[in-house]
Amino acid sequence: MPVIKAPFNFVPLSQEVVTPYWGPYINQDVPFEDGQSGTIEVSLKACSPLFVRDGKKTEERPQRFSQTGDGRYFIPGSSLKGMVRSVMEIMTFSKMKLVNDHRFAYRDFHNNHLYKVSDISKAAESGWLYKDAEGNYHIEECGVPGRIHMKELRKLSPAPKINYYSFFTKGETGFQFDANKDEHKSALFKYKQLDKPHPKIEVSHTPSDGNNKYDYRDKYRFERMADELSVTSEHTKIGTLVLTGQPDARKKGDKEKKKKPSGKVYEFVFWDPHNTIQLENSVEGEPEVIQKMKWAYLEHKNEDEQSDDWKHFKQKLNNGEKIPVFYQKEGEEVISMGLSLLYKLAYDHSVQEMINNRQRSEGLSMAEGIFGYTSKTDNGQESLKGRVHVGHAFGKGGIKEDGEKVEVLASPKASYYPIYVQQSLSRGRVDKYNTYNDRFASIAGWKRYPVRKGSPISNELSTKHKVKNLEKVATSFVPVKSGSEFTFCIQYHNLKKVELGALVSAISFHSYDKAFHSLGMAKPLGYGKVKLAIKNVDQYMEAMQSFEAFMSVTLKKDWTETAVMKELFSMVSEQENSDGLLEYMSLDDQDFAFAKKRREALPNYSKLPGVSVMTVPSLVEKEDIEKTNEIIEKEMALYEAREAPQKILSKYLEHTQGSLESELSKKKNQLIELLQRQRKKIKKELKLGQAEMEKQQARKVGPNLSSVDPQVRRAFKDSLEPVIKIYISQLHFSKEAFEEKKKSTNGLIPEAFHADIERKILEIVPHANKSDKKNWLKDFNKNNWIKVTASWIGETKARTLHEKIKDLL
Repeated sequence: MPVIKAPFNFVPLSQEVVTPYWGPYINQDVPFEDGQSGTIEVSLKACSPLFVRDGKKTEERPQRFSQTGDGRYFIPGSSLKGMVRSVMEIMTFSKMKLVNDHRFAYRDFHNNHLYKVSDISKAAESGWLYKDAEGNYHIEECGVPGRIHMKELRKLSPAPKINYYSFFTKGETGFQFDANKDEHKSALFKYKQLDKPHPKIEVSHTPSDGNNKYDYRDKYRFERMADELSVTSEHTKIGTLVLTGQPDARKKGDKEKKKKPSGKVYEFVFWDPHNTIQLENSVEGEPEVIQKMKWAYLEHKNEDEQSDDWKHFKQKLNNGEKIPVFYQKEGEEVISMGLSLLYKLAYDHSVQEMINNRQRSEGLSMAEGIFGYTSKTDNGQESLKGRVHVGHAFGKGGIKEDGEKVEVLASPKASYYPIYVQQSLSRGRVDKYNTYNDRFASIAGWKRYPVRKGSPISNELSTKHKVKNLEKVATSFVPVKSGSEFTFCIQYHNLKKVELGALVSAISFHSYDKAFHSLGMAKPLGYGKVKLAIKNVDQYMEAMQSFEAFMSVTLKKDWTETAVMKELFSMVSEQENSDGLLEYMSLDDQDFAFAKKRREALPNYSKLPGVSVMTVPSLVEKEDIEKTNEIIEKEMALYEAREAPQKILSKYLEHTQGSLESELSKKKNQLIELLQRQRKKIKKELKLGQAEMEKQQARKVGPNLSSVDPQVRRAFKDSLEPVIKIYISQLHFSKEAFEEKKKSTNGLIPEAFHADIERKILEIVPHANKSDKKNWLKDFNKNNWIKVTASWIGETKARTLHEKIKDLL
């Protein structure tokens, strides 16, 4: 069964979220009638080498275990608290909330359903993005960009400091590109080799060589450095040179081995802008397309995680300067944007939205009620102080170190959906991947590192494979030896019996002595396997029974037999794991990309070969469940009775406040609606005034036929027709004017320019290929191109022109 390898797995999220009925009444100052307080004494034994990093920021290599000023080894209470809380969240069926609510981005060449490279390449337009003094974003539209080969850039004057083609192409003299250097991969590096960042150049069209019948990209040859003056020939165009990043080296083809060339070798030419559009602001302020671009370029992260290009261009943008961008539109709306032709796209859904797809409860979970929480709300921030304090764990006796270890600990990022998004597998493969774009998809679940049997392993990336810049990606650390012992205390305050049982169960795995916690660094390799033991654990047995009974009553099924608990206990129990599936995928072999090609995904841990499904032994009898159900019903009735007067008062206050807010909201909406109508009216008047000016100008100068190159492939369809369409939109800016003009027998274009259009078409026809010439020779009524021409110059002239074309061919 082909499956993805990973040293971790997930306990899937349960759709059933348990929210204790006493959650709204948790209060630090008002104790529960049955609230308990006390101290739990815990011992910790390392059952494999253990490393917990010193919390101080240091560049020291190797990294050292946490120690006090006098040299005592200790484990910070925050690490222990996080370890216990993560187990409790799973065991109590809590909602997953402590996550970074990121919106990831993708540029996935191995999933054509998600990222259609050819469609994106064809649809992308170019332009100059800028922000005005009021903070509004605009794009100067330049249309489809031209492409220019790197070899042509050597002709620039003054010449670049490097020969771009040889620098980035393997096998060329002068090849120096290093994919491990972020500097070499940036557009900024290329710009630094130029005397002027965005020089104006005059170019001529390069006919396709015919080797690739699917390659319709317009390519150009450098002619001269240009300025703002007009072109020197009717066959040339002036544009601005734009450079983009270099994701990898250029590789030459090999005809004998039937290997095609690969890697980026073309830069871009942006033509002069023909239109300027303003991006509409969203409810949050900035346009949604700008927000998505910022997510894609990691604006939400620290600057050291952002690319050099993004840091450079966002600074220029914030300074009011124009930056080159590529973008796509749906109708008149810009829907995505980036700094390169094949830019990253932001996923439709964030991590928290993916969690909400699976877990929809809004109540307070048991883990939140015990450990506390802080969360952002529409009104700012709300929080609940925890009722549990976990102290540091200090070493017992002489703790001994286990020698320096050097390991690569990197793992796939959470954006790698074959692992981090729940998939539907059949024999280890999927028909179609679920991604962060799918509305009803869910994240994989609670991430855990399955317990390994025996000694830790070494990551094969650190040993078997030659990893470039190993010192940068590897971690050097000194763990303490297996057998090391520590002790610590957990103080709890005002916990109900069920809550105390949940806490003890999370520490002791419900008194199951064959389970292990995972703690510290290098857990994927088997480090940090620890056993916790509670002093006088029998005194907490009744609390654990109350917790188990509460969970079974609330879930309406045996808690110990649920899929969540079986998956958890399968992972925290020692398993053979002898088939090598709990290993890292190799970076050198590009396993991540190949796994996508093979449509592989990560099965649940319990489904892996050789893994036994484990079930935690129950601590309760049927009578305990029935008794607990009666207690819950009585307690809930008491809480409701106490709350009744308060509810009446709250409802009255809510009604009064609601009426006031409703009136205020109504007035506010009326003012907003009035302002919006006025704004639309002004924008419409400005638009009509601008259109009238364009119309008058269009009547004077006519269509821009000089920009149409007759030798371009499909020049009529791809070059002349777009120019005429732009002209017609300027000439007949309103729908009514356009429909009225269509009735004219003289066509949509003023007669003064008919002869120019006829001459341009007669220039285009001789350069057409066989297929296009055949189309030109069709009868008038079956000839779509001549019909389009008739709409421009009238049917009578179009028929005469058609006869000339037939004579010409």
